Amino acid sequence: MTRTKFTIRKKNGKLRHIVAPSVKLKAYQRKLLKTKFEPLLNDLLAKSGLYEIFHGFRHRKNSVTAASYHIGYKATVMFDLANFFDTVTNEHIKRGGYTLTESEIQYCLHDDYCAQGFPTSPTLCNIALIPFIKTIRSGLSAEFEDFALTIYADDIQVSINRTDKDSWHKVRTIVTEAAETHKFAINPNKTRVRFAKYGARRILGVNVTDTGITATRKTNRKVRAVAHRVKFDKSKKQVLGGLRTWQLCKPPRGISYML
Repeated sequence: MTRTKFTIRKKNGKLRHIVAPSVKLKAYQRKLLKTKFEPLLNDLLAKSGLYEIFHGFRHRKNSVTAASYHIGYKATVMFDLANFFDTVTNEHIKRGGYTLTESEIQYCLHDDYCAQGFPTSPTLCNIALIPFIKTIRSGLSAEFEDFALTIYADDIQVSINRTDKDSWHKVRTIVTEAAETHKFAINPNKTRVRFAKYGARRILGVNVTDTGITATRKTNRKVRAVAHRVKFDKSKKQVLGGLRTWQLCKPPRGISYML
């Protein structure tokens, strides 16, 4: 089963490495994903008590459900895992609670890592993150009586009800040391702190306030711009529909905030 490797340029100018599976390989990966890996992830998260912490690439969860856990907190510290997919290896997955078979290694990994472009990679990466997130939760529990912890793909969010510098530095230390222990890397250029006293905290592309979630100014501007373009180009109507849906900041259908 063949695969094609290529690169695309990101907005920041850096290159993203993509591995595109053949039609036959993609079909096989999707079958494994639905019949084995997704149920396995749900089982592992339930057993570890992390079921409500993971929101990326999961059924009936999205960035809005993740952001909703941070409503009402005074401060949020956000982290980004550097080169995430390219650094998740077979060993990470094994530590997460599952040992891939030889055929699964052959067909679901590329050069021993979870390649971007493989349908199975996001779920396998979630499995690999379980011990890492458990360590973060343990560290936070020892330091803070009240906190919110969520992860969406390679983005980690921690909210606390303290605003002093020592407290959010402590959060940063806990997450950074956990990353080093589990052989991940935090991108220091994307670590940021948002305080509720200065207004809405932007988390995963939405604004989180003391009472709820709203669209960002960036989203609102995009909606206005595309709505104007639709007057002259009807092919943009579908794009406008998607943006307006995102503007509503809704969780998946049938799901309420913080479930």
